[in-house]
Amino acid sequence: MGPAGIIGAMPEMFNLYYTSLRGGTLTSAQGLRAGTVPAAEISAGGVLLIPGGIGTRTLIKDEQAMRDIAALAQASGYVLTVCTGSLVLGKTGLPDG
Repeated sequence: MGPAGIIGAMPEMFNLYYTSLRGGTLTSAQGLRAGTVPAAEISAGGVLLIPGGIGTRTLIKDEQAMRDIAALAQASGYVLTVCTGSLVLGKTGLPDG
């Protein structure tokens, strides 16, 4: 099956959610606005993508956020990071060992 077949099957295979710890509308440093659902409403076992960006510098200082992200990562089937998102995951302590 070619790439078109795979892409055509994706909507049946995955549900994509923009999520944040508390939900609501977030605005990126570039001005992109995205509506998010609270992370607690996302089912376990999926793929968690932790993006990077300027906001990670503040986020890694928030101990409660680090505990919440650690719990989300542990409940996920896969955890992916992009750029400084790896620092966020690292700060949770999960990659140790």
